[in-house]
This record gives sequence, C-alpha cells and structure tokens, in this order.
Amino acid sequence: MENQYIIKFEDVVAKDANQYASELTTLIRSLGEDIQVEQTRDNARTQDAGATVLLILGTPAALALARGIAKGIQAILTKYRDTRIVIEGPNGMKLDVKGFTGLQAIDITEKFLRNGHTEV
Repeated sequence: MENQYIIKFEDVVAKDANQYASELTTLIRSLGEDIQVEQTRDNARTQDAGATVLLILGTPAALALARGIAKGIQAILTKYRDTRIVIEGPNGMKLDVKGFTGLQAIDITEKFLRNGHTEV
C-alpha cells in the first residue's frame, strides 16, 4: 500500500521555499530508487519548479529509508533555522516542524513517516 506525504515550506517567500524543496528533493533522491519523490508547484500558473515535495512510500524497503528522509529534513532545518516544514500524511495526519535540529528533528520526523504506513 502506498502512503503519500506532502512536504511544504511555510512562512518563507516563494523563492526560498522553491530552493528548500529542491534541496530536500535532491537529498531524498540520493537515498535510493525505492522512494518516489517529486518537486511540485502549488500553483500551475507559476513557472517556478515548485515549493512542495511529494513523497510516496509504498514498499517496506522505502519505509526503511524513513530515517534517511528524516535526516534530509533535519539538514534543511539546521541550514535554514527559521524554516517551518509542514508534512501532510495519509488520513489527514499532519506534522508541523519548526525550531527542531539534531536528533530531535530526526526522531520526530521518522516516527511520523513510519506511523503513517499501515503495515508497520
């Protein structure tokens, strides 16, 4: 079963959100082929690459990479300290992350990604 997560960068200008989304997409893609990740636009009329990251975890192998994905989110939060990341998961689940760095960000995000998967 696939679980879709939408990762958005809140409280920043569009240009910065696009950059953060691009960096996070690159970090997640580097984890392997079992993860489907795509940078998307919130508004189809704009010409930017998009400020939203669409992440699909569908296999146990992809789910096993949840810690790596969490580390990517932590890297963005550490690099851009004032960034607020909102992750929308399956069944209306939502995680709002701001001000976390280090292991705290990794642990919270990893648990959220794992708990959203119905086979865990």
